[in-house]
Amino acid sequence: MITNEKPIPKLLTAYGTKNTHKHSRQPYDTIDFYGIVELAKNPASKEKGQAQFCIFSAYHESDGRTHKVQADNGQFHALCIDVDTGSPSQDVLGQAIDTVCGSVSRIIYSTASATPDESKWRVIIPLASALPGRDYCDVQTAFFGLLHEQGIECDPALARPGQPIYLPNVPPGKRGENDQPLFYEYEVIKGSHGRLKLEGSQIEAQVKENREREEVARADAAVEVQRKAGQRAAKYQGSGGSLSPIDNFCKQNSIENLLTQYGYERQGNTSHWRSPYQESGSYATQAIDGHWTSLSDSDRAAGLGGQSANGILWGDAFDLFLHYEHSGDRKAALKAARSPSK
Repeated sequence: MITNEKPIPKLLTAYGTKNTHKHSRQPYDTIDFYGIVELAKNPASKEKGQAQFCIFSAYHESDGRTHKVQADNGQFHALCIDVDTGSPSQDVLGQAIDTVCGSVSRIIYSTASATPDESKWRVIIPLASALPGRDYCDVQTAFFGLLHEQGIECDPALARPGQPIYLPNVPPGKRGENDQPLFYEYEVIKGSHGRLKLEGSQIEAQVKENREREEVARADAAVEVQRKAGQRAAKYQGSGGSLSPIDNFCKQNSIENLLTQYGYERQGNTSHWRSPYQESGSYATQAIDGHWTSLSDSDRAAGLGGQSANGILWGDAFDLFLHYEHSGDRKAALKAARSPSK
């Protein structure tokens, strides 16, 4: 999962949320950790729409803001977190990071919307070795899950490979006399363990556990969905019918469209989704091969879908329709599925 190279990374950087090079086809500018440290010490003074951001990947070609492109080509040199809720103190946040990562080097700074009464943080944790873009989402998601166990809620959007991470900035409207920030905190920590080594870490172990659970979930769901489809086919073909209302509904309604309709949030261009019931920042639902699985306790408590012997939730398009539009009333859902409008 981790390469052995130890480069001095030059990382993609740009200014403003709408900044794109897809038309000019020119590479993006770059910044290194030394430049970010200097910004932490002396934050920029830009309006939010013009603030400098970084994607912590060495891939900085003109298509470098695209999630899939970074997943395919990126080499990431830091893990990043954005803590906008819960208002943890810097000490509490630092202790949580130490518990998960050990005493690693990091750059921590308050965001532009932080105040003395409401702490909001960004943290950059340099990696000892480059992380391929294909693994970035899984590693970030595992990291966020471990911090959640320590009481720190991270913005799950930062698990997406092309997601901008805004660098230290205090806008002009939040500065006082002599252009000094009315509020800003930062710390550059040189940890005793140096840059974070993912090999053998809690994060790597959690990635492995997450992937194994997902593999089991997919296998269980595929078996159950096929078994039930087989039962329906035997029943309807035996009575001279064709497709059952459920199979006809599943044929006409994609799971991805229904997930979007029912308020799920997709993780970039992946097959992972976050359900509206979830309280954590993880994307515990996966949609693949005509069925979905969920590892969410919140989904389980809501009574969503079927449940395998090992507690993993699963279902098809009709199960989503049954739950979200008919509150589990199977008779009503079947009646609606038979109507021409569905």
